[in-house]
Amino acid sequence: MARGRGRERDVRYDVVRIVAMTFVVAVHALMVIDAGTPFGNAYVVFGQAVFYTCNALFFILSGRFNLTHRNGEMPGRFYLKKARGILIPVLILFLLRTAYNLWPQFPGLRAFGVAYVKNVLGAFAGTEYWFIYTLVSLLVVVPFLAPAFSRFDRKRQDLFIGIGFAWFTALFFLTGRGIAFSWTYLFTGFAFPFCIGPFVEERFKGRERVLWLAMPLCAVTTTWLVLSGFTSQALGAFDNSPLYMLLSIGMYLALLDLGGRVRGTTARRAILFVAKHSFTVYLVHLPVMHVLRALMPAAPGVLGYALHPLLALGTILVSLAVAIVLDAALIRPAQRLFDVAMSRLTVRRAG
Repeated sequence: MARGRGRERDVRYDVVRIVAMTFVVAVHALMVIDAGTPFGNAYVVFGQAVFYTCNALFFILSGRFNLTHRNGEMPGRFYLKKARGILIPVLILFLLRTAYNLWPQFPGLRAFGVAYVKNVLGAFAGTEYWFIYTLVSLLVVVPFLAPAFSRFDRKRQDLFIGIGFAWFTALFFLTGRGIAFSWTYLFTGFAFPFCIGPFVEERFKGRERVLWLAMPLCAVTTTWLVLSGFTSQALGAFDNSPLYMLLSIGMYLALLDLGGRVRGTTARRAILFVAKHSFTVYLVHLPVMHVLRALMPAAPGVLGYALHPLLALGTILVSLAVAIVLDAALIRPAQRLFDVAMSRLTVRRAG
């Protein structure tokens, strides 16, 4: 383990965070592939089946570190911590993204302010930032969910996971057959991986290898079902699917195992450094990708398959550089101002 702010930090989770971030970039970089050909379409769908696990990975991680007994006992402190760590970066980057979307025109301060407020309130929910809105909706209820989920015994863990997979299976396959399935489940979509975050490692301990063997089968089967027309992204192939959830859990445990094999101080420091900026990388990566894509040549046929990893890698490197600058110049100073304001508020209340 490496030290992070005076306490032991398990770099295994940072490996998961970095790979999930890489998958986010990789799935968006599929834009260079010509999906109009049979092979190109299969390449895109298989890439989506694998790379879209990034969403579940992030939610499992978030549940792992947020659904704790402490957060259930201290809701005020929890909300302040999330406002500092998530809302401040989001509000700053949403401001920059609004300016980016309007560039090269500037409609005036009033119109810009209106556009920014609308984007924050929901216009950006239809972009790659949908994740933020979903995450915040889950974090808001953490103080109420944490006392329960952080204390589940094994029986309740099994029951929660079992009900979840039963519902995913019924919804996925009945919908694929064109049969209406209107029985809802409170912990649908990404609420499910978020809620199993605190105990998924314990629950599947000793069964990791079985999951790892099932992972390629899940990815290939999902690809086949999408290509055959049985399901699609709109019908839940990459969120409300038992195959997707199984693949995501297996991926999570595999990455933890990979992270546990990291040796050497230099490697650990590099992982910690990249992970520290990963949230900002996520927030800036798509505008960066569009700029880089415009600088690349057209990618007909086979060329697209070569450009895909190049575009993904270039986006990660440039986004990381941009994130380092933004974190140092805007986000960290804003967070320090927030700390000062909260400190003064605390003193006034104490007085």
